[in-house]
Amino acid sequence: MADYLHNHPQFADLLRIVAEAQGIDVLLVEKDYWIMPVSMASSSED
Repeated sequence: MADYLHNHPQFADLLRIVAEAQGIDVLLVEKDYWIMPVSMASSSED
């Protein structure tokens, strides 16, 4: 099984850093992050 960034203890800090650097809400950064693992999981079910 792949290890993902959301398992890292400093994941919330990473989201905050990216949000501040991009000038966007941290919730948008997190939402965009989750697109990839969800897409990978759904494609592996086929």
